[in-house]
Amino acid sequence: MPRISKRIIATLQPAEKDYIVWDDQVAGFALRVWPSGRMSYVVHYRANGRFRRYTIGHHGPWTADKARDEAIKILARVKDGNDPNTERGEERTSPTISQFCKTFIERHVKTHLKSTTQAEYQRAIDLFIIKKNWQPDGGHPDPLGCGRIPPRLSPYPVSGEPDSGCAVENVLSGNPLGCADRQRQSMQGRETL
Repeated sequence: MPRISKRIIATLQPAEKDYIVWDDQVAGFALRVWPSGRMSYVVHYRANGRFRRYTIGHHGPWTADKARDEAIKILARVKDGNDPNTERGEERTSPTISQFCKTFIERHVKTHLKSTTQAEYQRAIDLFIIKKNWQPDGGHPDPLGCGRIPPRLSPYPVSGEPDSGCAVENVLSGNPLGCADRQRQSMQGRETL
């Protein structure tokens, strides 16, 4: 069969059973045509003494040239001793982000942190990692919680803390470090070395 191209693909018709159209440029690269009319790019190879088929993707999102380039990469990995199907299986069984976060909360947060800190960790994971509370327009449902840092972790004075020298109105006006300006002004008259 000739090189798989857009012109060749346009002539292919579905049959009662799926069939494979082989590419003559890259050994093992082919196009699989299903009875439904759907077409998939595949690579056939042998790994560990077994014949294997790796599906690159469906025709449409993948063009013939892009799929051919991907097939060359896959065959190079096979030549190095890797099995792409096994690697894909390992990726599918690896934990998702939400599963990882759940495990982190159960194993670390609930055993080592106070209940208020636990709640803050859960809130941060929900908002910023899992993103279940994000608005479709990119907005944030809790704009006051975006930049909140626990006072003990902040190197800057936080308004409302005793002896911080800041007034609550500085935070409400939009500048949480409004007292820094006063401290800077008081130091301007001093002589520096």
